[in-house]
Amino acid sequence: MVNASAGDGRSSARRAWAGLEWILIAVGWALLFALPHAIVGDDNPRFQSLSLLLETGRIQSPRYSLIGPALAAPFYWIGKAFGSPVAGVLFYDPALFALMLAALYALLAPRWSSAAGRRFLLLLVAASMFPRHLLHFGAEAFTASFVAVGLALVALATGPLRTWGGWGVAVLGAVNTPAALGGLGVAALQWVRETRRLRWLAVPALAFAVYALDTYVRTGALLQTGYADDRGMRTMLPYSGLPEWSYPIPFGLLSLTLSFGKGLAFFAGGLCLLPGLRRLALPKALNPVLNLWLAFLLGLLLVYSHWWSWYGGFGAGPRFMLFASLPASLLLAQLTLKAATWAGQLASVILVALGCWVSVATTVFENGGADVCTSNGYQLESLCWYTPEFSVLWNPFVGSVHAWDGLSPGRVAVVLYGAAVFGVVSAPHLRALALRAVKAVRASLARGWEF
Repeated sequence: MVNASAGDGRSSARRAWAGLEWILIAVGWALLFALPHAIVGDDNPRFQSLSLLLETGRIQSPRYSLIGPALAAPFYWIGKAFGSPVAGVLFYDPALFALMLAALYALLAPRWSSAAGRRFLLLLVAASMFPRHLLHFGAEAFTASFVAVGLALVALATGPLRTWGGWGVAVLGAVNTPAALGGLGVAALQWVRETRRLRWLAVPALAFAVYALDTYVRTGALLQTGYADDRGMRTMLPYSGLPEWSYPIPFGLLSLTLSFGKGLAFFAGGLCLLPGLRRLALPKALNPVLNLWLAFLLGLLLVYSHWWSWYGGFGAGPRFMLFASLPASLLLAQLTLKAATWAGQLASVILVALGCWVSVATTVFENGGADVCTSNGYQLESLCWYTPEFSVLWNPFVGSVHAWDGLSPGRVAVVLYGAAVFGVVSAPHLRALALRAVKAVRASLARGWEF
C-alpha cells in the first residue's frame, strides 16, 4: 500500500510537471506578442510583392520567391478587414511556428517520449533563435519550418507520405530561400547513403525545376536570381565590396561557427554536443531525423559561407542559420533528460542558460552595439560580428551601455520568462550539482581540510 501511494505521488508529480511545461510553451508563444513586430529590411519587398499580387493580380518579385509570402494571404485579408494588412501578415510566422511545433511533436514524441518531446518544444520556444525571427516577415522562418517538418516526414513516414508529403514540403521550404537548395541537396545525398537508393537524387533535380518555374513566373526568365553583381560596400576588410560568391569558404565557416556575434557555437550551443552523440543515447528511430537535419545544415553552411553577406546583414545572430536551432534543441532536450554524470549535468545547465539568453538577448536587446554597427555607413559593422563587447549576446553587460534601462513591461516579461524556463529545465541538474558539491566538501573536511 505504501509503495502504491508513493507511485501515485510520483505519477501526480510527473503530470504536474508536464502541465507546467505545456503552460510554459504556451506562455512563451503568447509572449511573442508582447514585443514589437515590424516589417523591416528584406521583409518590405516581400510584403509589397504580396500586396501587389492580392490587390491587382500582378506578379512582380525579381529577387524573392512568393511561395512563402503567398501562403500569408489569409492573414493579409484578415488584417485588411481590421484596418491593417501589415499587422495581419505579422501574425503569419508565429502561426506557422505553432503549426511546426505541433507537427514535430506528433512525429517525434511517439518515438522518443512525451517528456522529451515537450522539452524539445520548450527549448525551441524559449532557448533558440526562433523568437527573434518570428517578430518580422522574413523568409527564414518559413524555410526552417517547412524543411524541418518535411525531412522529419521523410525519416519517419512511409509510402506516399514520405515521397510526396515529406520531400514535397521540404522542396517548397528550400525553394522559398534558393540558397537552401544546397542544403536540400546534401540532405538528399544523406538519404541516399542511408537507404542505398539512388532514386532520391531526383529530389534536388525536382527542387531546381520548381525553383526555375518560380523564377520564370516572377520574372519572365528562367533562373534569373535578381542578385547579379550584388555586393556590399567597401570597408577595411580584405574581401569586402566583392560581388556575390566571393567570400572565402574557410573564413566563412570559421565566422559562422565560432565568431562572437554570428557563430553557431554561441547561438545554437546544443550543436556542441555532437562529439558526445553516442553518450546522449538518442533513440535509434530519431537518428535519421537528426542526420537529415544536420546534412541540411551542413549544406546551408557551405553555401552561405561563400556568399559576400555570409553574416546575413545587420541583425542579431546568424540570420541565415535559423535552421540550426532545430538539431541544437533536439540534442539539448535529450541531454537535459539523460545527463547523469556531473560533467553532463554541468553542460546541460550551461547550454540551457546560453540558449535562454540567446532568446532573451536577440528579442529584448535586438542588435547589440547597434550604434557602432551602423556608424559611418556600416564601416565598423564587423565589430558586431567578431568582438564580444558589441555582440548582441554580450553587449548588454558592457558597463558603459545602459541596455537594461527603461525596458518596456513586455520586454521585462520576456526576461523573467527566460529565467523561469531556465529554472524549470535546469532545476534537477542544479540540485544534483549542489548535492555533489556538498558531498565533496564534506569528504574534504573528513580528510582534514580546513577553511
